[in-house]
Amino acid sequence: MSLLGFLQIGCLIVFGLLLLVAAWQDVRTLHIADGSVQNLSHFGRWLRSG
Repeated sequence: MSLLGFLQIGCLIVFGLLLLVAAWQDVRTLHIADGSVQNLSHFGRWLRSG
């Protein structure tokens, strides 16, 4: 595999890790109260209701 191939794979891995970190921070900020699962279920119902 060429150097360019390794560079592309490395960039994809870094991008994937950044996406995971961003998703984890989003999940953490959703934990506003102890009932965060309930808040998420209400939000899901609201989304489905249109």
